[in-house]
Amino acid sequence: MKQLKFIILLLIFVHVSRGSSDWVQGGVLIHELSGGVNISELGEAELKQEISEFPVGIHGRLSCRADSGAHAVLSASNRMFLQFRGPGEFGVERFEQTEPEQDAWLSSEEENGLSRLLISFRSGHMLIDARSLNGDSRVTVETPLGRITSSRALWQMRIAFDQRSEIFDFEIACSSGRLNFTDKRDLKYALRAGQRLSGAGGWMTPGIDIVETTEKDREAIGDFLSICDGFQAVASRLNLYLPLMKQLPDLQTEQWDMPAADPGREDTTPVIIEYAPRPESLTPFRGEIRAPSARQVGVF
Repeated sequence: MKQLKFIILLLIFVHVSRGSSDWVQGGVLIHELSGGVNISELGEAELKQEISEFPVGIHGRLSCRADSGAHAVLSASNRMFLQFRGPGEFGVERFEQTEPEQDAWLSSEEENGLSRLLISFRSGHMLIDARSLNGDSRVTVETPLGRITSSRALWQMRIAFDQRSEIFDFEIACSSGRLNFTDKRDLKYALRAGQRLSGAGGWMTPGIDIVETTEKDREAIGDFLSICDGFQAVASRLNLYLPLMKQLPDLQTEQWDMPAADPGREDTTPVIIEYAPRPESLTPFRGEIRAPSARQVGVF
């Protein structure tokens, strides 16, 4: 009996050790950029607008700004599509996944591992198709108004901000799957397919309503899916993503190696600690005061 327990524990240890070493930073393909889009890997120079051949591959942590009327179309190595329309900006803060296997990738059009994606979305119009994700994968979008969590879903969000009045106008429309939105007051809203959340007001005091999606929402999703279909063949080529993936240190992986969020409930807001470089040592400064002049001596 003791020997059987030892074998079981050994198998569990081997499985956990192997799983923790298979996590990598995901990769992203840029399929289309219109004029007025600035996109770059975090900490790197912006990509030149004069790109003559697509797709362009970049590592999974990136920032993007788009002017009014401009847009970008991206696909990710976890089989997710994203379109961003300006004016506005967003960034991918974290993108980690288990390394895809060639045979499993070719045998299915769905994600064959797990992934964790954290997006910072400030303003603009974002459309996401994550229906091919593993059911245990997670997409988290942080906004100035709250946090969205989802897994296998097709959805969009618009955020506009008036700087003079400091008023936000935002909409979240779910076309497939389920979303959870938690605002800054920790109030939680669940959106199912065909529902739309509309809000307006300050970042801490928006008025929120949940109604049915509009014809405008359905047209936007239809256009988005049509664009994705045109890039599907290229986005399905695993060999384009593999050079973009980077092995993650065990310490970094352990911070995110946790069960996926349950769509029916919300956890507390995650705290992400980034290490900053050590600052340069300061050189002490010693000031010297000149002796008073003869006139100053006479005055005082």
